[in-house]
Amino acid sequence: MDLRTQFISTLKAYCSLRDLALEEPFLSKLTNDHYVPTMKEWDILWKEIEHGSGDELFGLHLGESMQLTALGIVGHIISTSNTVGEALMIGASMVSLVAEGFHIGSEVVGDTIKVELGSSGEMAAQYPYYHKHMQDFLGALLIHELDGLIVDKVCPLCISMPFAESTLDEYCRVLRCGEHQYAESISFMVDVQLLGIPVITSNYRMQQYLLALLREKPGVGRLGEEPLKNRVAAYIMNNSYLRILSIDDVAANFNLSSRSMQRKLKDEGSSFKEIVDNVRKELAMEYLKDKNNQVKDVAYSLGYNESSAFVRAFKRWTGTTPSLYFS
Repeated sequence: MDLRTQFISTLKAYCSLRDLALEEPFLSKLTNDHYVPTMKEWDILWKEIEHGSGDELFGLHLGESMQLTALGIVGHIISTSNTVGEALMIGASMVSLVAEGFHIGSEVVGDTIKVELGSSGEMAAQYPYYHKHMQDFLGALLIHELDGLIVDKVCPLCISMPFAESTLDEYCRVLRCGEHQYAESISFMVDVQLLGIPVITSNYRMQQYLLALLREKPGVGRLGEEPLKNRVAAYIMNNSYLRILSIDDVAANFNLSSRSMQRKLKDEGSSFKEIVDNVRKELAMEYLKDKNNQVKDVAYSLGYNESSAFVRAFKRWTGTTPSLYFS
């Protein structure tokens, strides 16, 4: 699934959770890999969702509930950041991959950082439903994206937002802030010290690997253009704590049979075996940097039945053994 279809699938799942049925033919067109929806179509979809649910803050609630994994490789890159500041910076740089027409800026104001979600006034006027719900979605996602990935929670010192009297309490609850003021766009202030808080799932080597996948060819990461081999590698990486997944498990995640996935990977000049081998190499390098990790334990965690098989693979990757490489 590419970023666009991942987002729509998450939106559909959340609508189902809220007992909201959407017009299936329209959704099928939006999730077609070869179809790029217009802003007008997005606006129509959000209008249908708001009227069908009776929830004028549907986008806000979607952003509150969304997990980073729903953003595919972009979410994996954010979750492997070293600090909150790095995660916010990476998230800001990639917001256009998720929501066309929006951007995020930040500036230092004394001992605080101001984070502002921007968009064009023309878009707000022409596509009001899309603008409102995606703005609310992104605002909530910025606050909640690191839930469970840091020891504390991201809680702004103050926030500016487009609230009405009837929606003020809910905005304050979701955006975790009592100090507020009205504004047409969402912005918030956080203590500058928050940016240095470490992310529990930090993994520099894994992040660099995922970033390299995005840079591999022009356009990668844009909606509808993320190669399957990148998404497979990111999925295996993100679930490496489960050991290396089988081809059937991975294919099922992308709603494919193992044979169909192999065929698609072959069309991209890759294979499942090659992807697994590359992921194993990256993980092995990361694990063995810690001197407390034994070769036999690393071998087992990467799915090798024998340490000798892992050592042979390591020599194929590097030309030497793990003990000599890290000596």
